[in-house]
Amino acid sequence: MDILCNGCSYTKKWDASDLRRARNAINYSWVHYLPKQTYNIARHGSGIEFIRVKKFIKANTTKQLTHLIYQIPNPARQPVELEQHILNCECIYCSKGFAAKMKHGPTVWRLLLKGKDTTVFDKHEAYLSRVLKIINENVNIAREHSPNIKIIFFRYEQKGPPLLYEFSRSFYKTTLYNYCKNNNITYIYEKNFCTEWFFKNNLTGDYTHPNRAGAKVIADKIIEHL
Repeated sequence: MDILCNGCSYTKKWDASDLRRARNAINYSWVHYLPKQTYNIARHGSGIEFIRVKKFIKANTTKQLTHLIYQIPNPARQPVELEQHILNCECIYCSKGFAAKMKHGPTVWRLLLKGKDTTVFDKHEAYLSRVLKIINENVNIAREHSPNIKIIFFRYEQKGPPLLYEFSRSFYKTTLYNYCKNNNITYIYEKNFCTEWFFKNNLTGDYTHPNRAGAKVIADKIIEHL
């Protein structure tokens, strides 16, 4: 197997050099527990993007991938300004700490975390449509390069901040589900795959990121669908 894995910090392993505040454990990656060969191109603080898949394939043109597994980041990690053309950018809202601003201006994520601005819900469908286009680019790039590739998406959702959860809930439960159903993509939507349940069951290294045990729980479910 040649498995390409993408996502945000819920997928990227954190080591001591990544820690910005005290944690009770180092966060771990579910990729570690998958059958080899795996390639983890996830990035901390990532929004939904396709650039990393594109760059990987360009650098490995002769490698036929058997799987693309994408832990879909929160759709709120995108610019508030809808006119921003972000198909050719990383859509990274932070890379040097949570205080860092996304290079394309204020993000929906930031507004919702503050819990005082609900105006983004007026354009909710437009925001979801924009990230769905980027997700579709991932699919097109992967299938063009490796026609027999199996694509697996899964949701690991942050449920703490009420407005953030409300913004992403329908995306993971309905929008992404329908997209995967219509495009022959395996979609793993487990009720317990959320930060709240993992934290309550000692499966996180801080409040949200999986520890070794949490990473193993995610990997075991993914392996069922390989």
